Amino acid sequence: MTASGYDETAALRYAWTESRPDSFSLRLAPRLLRLVAESRDDRPQRALDIGAGTGQLTDALRAAGLRTVGVDRSLPMLRHRVDTSSGDRGTVVVGDAMALPVIGPFDLVTATFNVLNHLQSTRSVECALREVARVLAPGGLFVFDVNTRVGLVATSERIERQRSANAETTWRRWWLDDTTLRLHAQGTFDLDGMRHHYVETIDKIVLDLADIERWCMSAGLGSASWRSDDLLTELADPEAHAVAFGVVDRCSGSRLESRSDPGRPEPTAAQ
Repeated sequence: MTASGYDETAALRYAWTESRPDSFSLRLAPRLLRLVAESRDDRPQRALDIGAGTGQLTDALRAAGLRTVGVDRSLPMLRHRVDTSSGDRGTVVVGDAMALPVIGPFDLVTATFNVLNHLQSTRSVECALREVARVLAPGGLFVFDVNTRVGLVATSERIERQRSANAETTWRRWWLDDTTLRLHAQGTFDLDGMRHHYVETIDKIVLDLADIERWCMSAGLGSASWRSDDLLTELADPEAHAVAFGVVDRCSGSRLESRSDPGRPEPTAAQ
């Protein structure tokens, strides 16, 4: 979760950046829809996005015909949600991953952009996975991503500055303890002829993928398959990658096909 929650300006910036064609959400959406199409004989009808933010991923899912619900702890993030494709803003609810304010079943549940790392503790993550199990339909898909320790370490203890024609950001990252990395960002961006100043402070916890696998099994979700960001290539050593995507097919005998890991890439920056 955020150490100091997203305020209105930070949420506005998030809506702006995630609406760009190269944004995380808009790159992930077609890969997720392809995975869904390949895993089921019929298209799922209901989708839940945990940590929906400003709603670009749910927009893409609705545009493909799914009925979506987005949950996020930040009211400003939900208030600044945008709709660029579906013509329908969909349903959004302020809520916590550890006590989802929804009733299932959902055919697809997503928790991407390292939502699990944003929770307060490993116990919180375990609780959130039980909540996913509560609302995920039999035969449903759960797709999530995790910043591994490798990814978090790769970005820690350094200052980064990003500058473009209409935006400037300075990132600092440091360890609060051996399990929590704090990210602090401040900068400016120009939008609609106005210059906005923003500050974000986010804490991320380190998660062991073996623990997540165990919690998924104990919650009744089943086994997790670790994939690259294409959601197809299976990672032979997911802890060696900066980000690992987990795919859980709540079926006996998964129909999901995957490719083998082509190699062990160098760590890249965490999201």
